Amino acid sequence: MPPSGPTAENPQVRPLFPQMSTEPAAAPSRVAGERHHPVDSWAGQALNALRSPRWRSKLLAATGGTIDDVEALLSASSTEAERAIETAFGDAGWYARDAQPYAPPAIPFDAPPATGAPIIEVERRLWLARYNPADPDFDVPDVDDDSKFPWQHPEIAPQDGWWLGTVNTPAGRAAIEEIAVGDLVICQRTDPGAADRDPDDQYRTDMLIGICEIGLVDAWEDADTGKRERRACLIPLAKFTDPVPRSTARVHHRLRGLSFKWPRQLPGRGGPIGFGLSAVDWRDAVELLSVCGISPEALAEPNTALLAARLRASDTGNRLFLRLRYDAVLRDRVRRVHERQAEQRAEAWAALHGYVKRQSFQHVANAGFDLLFLDEQGRKLQIEVKGYAARRLRAVHLQQSQARRAHSAAAGTPPDWRLFALLGAGAKNDVEHVLDPPAVVRLISSGGIQVKGGWAPARP
Repeated sequence: MPPSGPTAENPQVRPLFPQMSTEPAAAPSRVAGERHHPVDSWAGQALNALRSPRWRSKLLAATGGTIDDVEALLSASSTEAERAIETAFGDAGWYARDAQPYAPPAIPFDAPPATGAPIIEVERRLWLARYNPADPDFDVPDVDDDSKFPWQHPEIAPQDGWWLGTVNTPAGRAAIEEIAVGDLVICQRTDPGAADRDPDDQYRTDMLIGICEIGLVDAWEDADTGKRERRACLIPLAKFTDPVPRSTARVHHRLRGLSFKWPRQLPGRGGPIGFGLSAVDWRDAVELLSVCGISPEALAEPNTALLAARLRASDTGNRLFLRLRYDAVLRDRVRRVHERQAEQRAEAWAALHGYVKRQSFQHVANAGFDLLFLDEQGRKLQIEVKGYAARRLRAVHLQQSQARRAHSAAAGTPPDWRLFALLGAGAKNDVEHVLDPPAVVRLISSGGIQVKGGWAPARP
């Protein structure tokens, strides 16, 4: 899957972008573009190839405007994200490689299945992205080349990194529309075969190269396609100490599950065939992580910077791991399933009202909201998203920071703020509630909405 050209979700998660500003800022007035968030540039020939007129023209928003408007709209938040990633990763020990590594797999692969294997409730989903840069005629940089893919400089990914996009890879639309900020992606360097392989290529098989996180997602109404297009930015977490050859893994009877033999684009074996980007089902995720030497605990780690630092400090891709495994049962948190559904519905609601999402703040502690939207005049809208199987508003629980933000917005502190609650999530007859700040304040006062720890207004 070729990457798209560069331009420019969970209240318990610690901040990936601790310095990210949530204050209103001026923005171009002619373009509505969207960004979801939680850095010596290697751009060179890679970026020159990717910044083609064809790609740039696709970014024109349905409301009109030039590509310069689009870049001006997104460049400030990209620069902000670069600084925040560098700071957060540095504080966690990513650059110094002094974080605590994950324990390697230790159970013999052919040992009987363990009884009472630990159950891990995961915060992140796992995906597999396949790139085919080994063909000498392929015009996209090699995912294994550190000078082309920022494995050693994750901080530059927002500006100069690789994106999974529906414009350049429309066949992967189902997966790209489903993948979310915080999900993990293992990158594969796909062998094109003997007929198309570069004679100097050191590999002769598909290789698993490293692991990334979806750190940002952009979306816009495309003037050319007439569709809502989307792209997700890969933030490198760790390049494997040794790449994992899939042919050797198969010889050892590894990576033979349905997620690898017949990959699908959506979790739960749904969607079209996933030739480029595909979901890894829970039954196969432990197997894939074991072969790579990544503990399944990584899927439950909410702190992205700490996760990245621990992965980089770990021994990954060791050939010994082909004979070993972890024992774990993965289970998606029901709460996260409902939250993802609610986030998608909130984005659709905002789009109908002329807003597009610019950034995600689920990874920012005490932000007081989850999603940041922007309209074509540059006005911002913060939305706090809740998803519950219950059907009564009394089931909604706000964090203290979210209740404070509702009160400050009701008092006139910009930008505008909304509570989007999806009740009956997971059922066919779910109900959306979109509440403005005064309505939320009244419900908090009457007990119609709960605040964790109880609500006591701050003294003036």
